[in-house]
Amino acid sequence: MPNHYRYRLTRTTFALGIGIVLALRVSPAVAAPSRMPASPASGTAKATILSLNVTGQATHAPDAMSASLLVQTHGPDSRTAQTNLNQQMASVLQQLNKVATLSVTTGGYSVTSSQHGAVWDATQSVSLSYPAAPNSAAAKPVLNLIGQLQADGVQLQSLTGTLQPTTAAATRDAAIQSAVKTLHDQETALATALGMQVGPIRSINMGIGGTIVPLMRSMIFSARPGAPPMVQPGNVTERVNLSATVMLHPAP
Repeated sequence: MPNHYRYRLTRTTFALGIGIVLALRVSPAVAAPSRMPASPASGTAKATILSLNVTGQATHAPDAMSASLLVQTHGPDSRTAQTNLNQQMASVLQQLNKVATLSVTTGGYSVTSSQHGAVWDATQSVSLSYPAAPNSAAAKPVLNLIGQLQADGVQLQSLTGTLQPTTAAATRDAAIQSAVKTLHDQETALATALGMQVGPIRSINMGIGGTIVPLMRSMIFSARPGAPPMVQPGNVTERVNLSATVMLHPAP
């Protein structure tokens, strides 16, 4: 075979050899098999997901009060009933606004007929808020005024002990701590019963369960007209709900 053909064949064979070697080194199809990285889900294959719903609560004695009044007048026609209501409401507001730190807010206003239009009724509500417990000495001026207004025909719809904003926030924080402790206690107890150990919390949701305020209606309506309402409020309760998913792993 002529030398130039031999040289061309040798060069071609050498190039093909290099290409095959490179292909074997870089091609994943022919490279040495390797394990794929574990997916995030594979790490939880032996874990158990626990769902929990717990409630925490905390109570505090009232340090504020709220009341609802209703002013109602009558007349042979709507104009007269409304005029009478406006006059009495002006007198009520004037007396209430004299009390320092007493928050006064007027509510719904309505004029309706009864007895087939022979009598017209006009009503309007008034909401009160005062930064003192209803059974405290500081609240006596407000209670005395409410008694006087009742003697003038104003109706006392409700009277409750409440919490001032800072006190309510602190009580709600205590309810959160109670809920978290209950959550940890329950997850630990269940993990122990299953022979497992508690892992991380995957998710958690919190909802405000609301405020429970005892009403004192029976004591209100038993008070004689013109006398201060007799009050004995109970503690105010703040509730918090927690929903969580927790990982439980096999014990080592």
